[in-house]
Amino acid sequence: QQNMNQLVDMNISSGVLHRCIVLILMIMKKKKNLKKMNTSLNIYI
Repeated sequence: QQNMNQLVDMNISSGVLHRCIVLILMIMKKKKNLKKMNTSLNIYI
């Protein structure tokens, strides 16, 4: 029973970790896109 609980806890925590990593990657991509937009705006200006 305890092993099952440990496995469930690990699955839940790994799922949360995965979501956090995906969110961080998305935010980083958005920031990179913002930087690209800023540089292109600077070129136009």
